[in-house]
Amino acid sequence: MTLNNKENKPYINRNIRPGDFIVATKWIGIEGALEIINHKRDELIKRFSPSFMEYFKDYEASLSIGKESGAGDSFMIKETIIVSDGGIFKALGELAKIAGRGLEVDIKKIPVKQEVIEICNFFDISPYEMKSKGMVLLVLKEPEALVEYFKSEGIPAAVIGKIRDDNDKLILNGEAVRYLDKIKQDSIGKIL
Repeated sequence: MTLNNKENKPYINRNIRPGDFIVATKWIGIEGALEIINHKRDELIKRFSPSFMEYFKDYEASLSIGKESGAGDSFMIKETIIVSDGGIFKALGELAKIAGRGLEVDIKKIPVKQEVIEICNFFDISPYEMKSKGMVLLVLKEPEALVEYFKSEGIPAAVIGKIRDDNDKLILNGEAVRYLDKIKQDSIGKIL
């Protein structure tokens, strides 16, 4: 959280407006999956092939966010949140706090690799609450050009939600709606 030094109050980005879109780059859980593979290889090898685990080495380069951090001025990005410990759900909670507003996110639009889901299912943890270094959330009014720019640079990007005109933090899954819970611990803390 950013603090206003004069009054020591939480910073609120007043430029963020209802209807602004939330764009996510890359995928959730890659950092966490790599860490699990490094610490739980013996358990994983009983369930998954060595080639399955080697597959993740190709994603180590995706942990860098250099291109994402340089896009701000060109696309009138209002806020940037780097997703890290606690995963995308924690980052969305931080975003809502900074915006001083609620949000709604379609869980089916959050980029995730099937291999991450399989590792999370094996250990019964949530990929949405797992370390996701390399993923960035960006808030802006008109997301189409930004998404196309990232795709042209080889960076997966998707519009996953929008800012609301109230304080509700909603996670949509088809017809099902749930409220975003406060994340107390990164999900890999349950197994490492």
